[in-house]
Amino acid sequence: MKMNVESPETFIKNELVLPIEETQANFDQETLFDALEMPLNADNADDQQPAKKRARRNTSKVWDYFTIVEVGPDCRRAVCNQCKKSYAYSTGGKVSGTTHLSRHLTKGTCNVVVDDSNSNNHIEVNKSQRRRRVPPYNAERCRREIAKMIIMHDYPLHIVEHMGFVAFARNLQPCFDIGSFETVEGDCVSIYLQEKYQIQKLIDECMPGRISLALDLWSSASTRYVGYVFMRGQFVDSNWRMHQKLLNVVREPYPDSNHALWSSVSVCLSNWGIDQDSLFSVTVNQRLTDVAADKLRAFLTDGHFLVDNCLARTLRITVHDALLAPCVDKIRGIVEDAELRTRSIVVDDRSQWNTTYEMVRAASELREGFSIMCSDENAPSVEEWKQIETLSTLLKPLYELAILLQTTPATPNMFFHGVWKIMYDLASASEPDDDDPLVNNLKRTIKSNFDSYWESMYYVLSIGVVMDPRFKMKVVEFRFSNLYEPEEAAYYVKTVDDGLHEMFLRYVGTPDCYEDKKDKISDFDVYMMEAASRVEKSELDQYLEESLLPRVYLHDFDVLGWWETNRVKYPTMSRMARDVLSVQVCSVPAGSVFDAAGREMDSYRCSLRAETMEAVICAKEWLQKENTW
Repeated sequence: MKMNVESPETFIKNELVLPIEETQANFDQETLFDALEMPLNADNADDQQPAKKRARRNTSKVWDYFTIVEVGPDCRRAVCNQCKKSYAYSTGGKVSGTTHLSRHLTKGTCNVVVDDSNSNNHIEVNKSQRRRRVPPYNAERCRREIAKMIIMHDYPLHIVEHMGFVAFARNLQPCFDIGSFETVEGDCVSIYLQEKYQIQKLIDECMPGRISLALDLWSSASTRYVGYVFMRGQFVDSNWRMHQKLLNVVREPYPDSNHALWSSVSVCLSNWGIDQDSLFSVTVNQRLTDVAADKLRAFLTDGHFLVDNCLARTLRITVHDALLAPCVDKIRGIVEDAELRTRSIVVDDRSQWNTTYEMVRAASELREGFSIMCSDENAPSVEEWKQIETLSTLLKPLYELAILLQTTPATPNMFFHGVWKIMYDLASASEPDDDDPLVNNLKRTIKSNFDSYWESMYYVLSIGVVMDPRFKMKVVEFRFSNLYEPEEAAYYVKTVDDGLHEMFLRYVGTPDCYEDKKDKISDFDVYMMEAASRVEKSELDQYLEESLLPRVYLHDFDVLGWWETNRVKYPTMSRMARDVLSVQVCSVPAGSVFDAAGREMDSYRCSLRAETMEAVICAKEWLQKENTW
């Protein structure tokens, strides 16, 4: 039998493969090579005796990636070590060669690229592939990557002048000039400005409503006369997605003065081109003097939305004394002495109060196991065990509230119920009925701190929960009636209801400029808006009187998504909700909610120029979110 192939893809002779023009594009490549395994002169194949040749060692580079497998008598195939696909290699005494194996590699099927410039038998790689996988040396790109490394990992800028680092970089690329401290400082600021441009563009083009600021005041490790104000902005974009960005880090020479925070807010608004009317709320992490509060309220249309009682700070100072109790130290000592390291209980990290609470809770749940781990003289007494169990019970709702602060996004409607529950559960703490002074003091502390927090925050939290279609004003009326006497409850409910209607009237009188830019209002739209304003019931009253949304998804409800869906039905209310739900009840980022103490700027950053310090801190947070969100 003789095969006639008019235009073979390759011509094989002495294992040297010479590629020629492909004329049969639809011809299966593997079938072609299988066919070429037959002798070229098939008519005389029976008369020819296979010549005995000495086995030659495989020297082709492809054998680093293929293994020969016996599949039958006198039949072997080459199997790819990466994808296990097999190809014809030899039948009888005829060997197919290695070109088809090389092609398998260079096509990129297995992501294998062989490039051995010192070998005469290397696999040729497509030039475009080589350019893509091995980019050419670029000094500017290297400098940028060093600056990003310094920003992302908090390395000192002087690292580029350290002898060890310089030697390391020169060994990697002798041509690369790392530069000086001033060079890398400029590169870091350049990265900051590039990232800032993207955020500025987001604010200018995608922020239809107003922005809420949170101010976190840090102390200085170098001097008590200087402070640092971290300012985070939060807003809902045109697609109803929440954004929170670190906007500025301002060095304030007199952090305790009445104008320090006012000055920082002024710098932030000016720096980002945000007019005062676009600022909806301000949240700070410390109690303000009357003068300082009045200065900040001057920025706001509604002074109620000055939040001078950060929830994370309230939780921190509430649990501080409780977790310093002697019974907690005893539990810590037992765990340390027993070197207990299980998933059930571990020694706490005193800088994070949640770890101390988790250790106390685990000890309470594993009380019987502690008698095995410690001697009788070190074991907690009956009274101490009672204290441990009471601490675990009283601190649990505070811990759960802090966990809620780490939710993204953390909208104010989420916190009304948790704060109210703590207030309700501790309503009897003013008359302690426990004989233990530690427990009584803890109850008094929690009640005192949350009475103060509730008095300053009930309005903001109530307005927030009204914007949740599962609750509205009904839950405010019900919860206040549980917490106060009828007359007092009626006063608080009226305060919230009056404030809600006043806010609605302000929004009715303020057109949505963002929507006007997107779609110029036609005469018909103007007519319909005027007609709607003549309806007896306002849009707010219609919303409040409508049935509550079933609470099927109690914990996974997307309140922003609901308002996006209903923005046509409630155009004014949706604008209100967009701004109210952007209010920040906490001035610290999610990762700092459980900090056991206030934050302090380290000595190195304090030594940098104010502009450089702000650039490396802001750019780090922006780059981290860019890589994870």
